[in-house]
Amino acid sequence: MIRTLLLSVALMPTVSLATPVAEEPLSGAASDIPAVEEPRPADTAAEAPRADTPPTEAVTPPAPERPVLSFVEAKEQYELRHIGFDDYVATAVGPWMAGNGGLSMSPPKTLGRWSIPYEGKHRRPLEGVGFYEKLGRADLVEAYQSNMRKKTVIGVAGGVTMVAGMGLILGVLGPKDEDCDIARPGFSACVRGNLDRGDQRLTLSLVGMGVGLVGVGVIAYGVLLNPHPIEPYQARELADGYNLRLQGELGLSEDPARTPRTRRLPGFIQASLSPTVGPDGGGLQLNGVF
Repeated sequence: MIRTLLLSVALMPTVSLATPVAEEPLSGAASDIPAVEEPRPADTAAEAPRADTPPTEAVTPPAPERPVLSFVEAKEQYELRHIGFDDYVATAVGPWMAGNGGLSMSPPKTLGRWSIPYEGKHRRPLEGVGFYEKLGRADLVEAYQSNMRKKTVIGVAGGVTMVAGMGLILGVLGPKDEDCDIARPGFSACVRGNLDRGDQRLTLSLVGMGVGLVGVGVIAYGVLLNPHPIEPYQARELADGYNLRLQGELGLSEDPARTPRTRRLPGFIQASLSPTVGPDGGGLQLNGVF
């Protein structure tokens, strides 16, 4: 009994000493490095777009609205941008003529009429291609430029023809005379040759006169050729359509600005004072054109 007790006393400390003690890990050990978490399959599938999802359409931003003009501002813009026409008349005053019992001046004769379009109340001229560019008609612009090129070609051809005719008239392009020496044999033949060449130059001069006249005619045709592809009344119709569209853009359709009216009569006043002599006496006659 006593042996058993002593054995138990001796073994108890040993057992207590063998009890494991929790040790702190060393710094820098593998346990200090945080573990990298790999993405789970569910997360990867959530981030990737689905194959059956329709593509997102690009949203077009709305166009900026035009500022609304007041009636006064719109009317001012119309007055600055509308198209009008200035009319011109060329007249010629004839000499004195006898009639009605005396001498009097013949009435003026109209030689031509033409119109020049303008833009706005300041009347900026729209000559040539500017009128069609203002209308926005590219086809008329091309037609006008083509006609202008045709005028240029005709004028150059006429000028070259006229210069060639002048050369024939002056004998520049004709045969030249030879120097005939009376001391040399064949003097008579040389003189006869010069006479024949003189006849040739005369013929060429007459031909040159005809060629020169043809050149002058070609130049005159090129100058008088009208490059405008439309008639004057068609130009006025296009201008009226442009003015109507401009009124609609400015919001003046309901109460449009007054369209400028062109003068029906020529824009000039011509007066002349002429003496008259008749059986009953004489006097002064005042002639006026308004």
